[in-house]
Amino acid sequence: MMLLKCHGCGAEKETDKRPKEFVCKDCGAKNVVDYNTGSVDQAASCIPPTGFEWELPAGKLEGPKGQIYITAQGSQMSKEEYIDCFGIDPDLAKAWMKKMGIKGKKGFKNLSTMKE
Repeated sequence: MMLLKCHGCGAEKETDKRPKEFVCKDCGAKNVVDYNTGSVDQAASCIPPTGFEWELPAGKLEGPKGQIYITAQGSQMSKEEYIDCFGIDPDLAKAWMKKMGIKGKKGFKNLSTMKE
């Protein structure tokens, strides 16, 4: 068993999995699990991500072992790990992002399609 602690609210959760990232069910904060066991603290910590954009995939790699999805924080996950972590299918999220990039949101102008 492993104990995970949320950086947002401090809630603790026990799990038998070793996630690379997890979303806190209490406050919604996105957490990257640091497996570094060193005793040195970070000199400068960053502001934790809070928006929904941090749950969307940043990219996808394909190779002989299949597809690997890249998170906004840079973690590499299988599709199953991604769904377990964020609760969304990364392929559906990528399709939605592509559609928004082409069509844009109603009432807003997309720079790549302004000439139309």
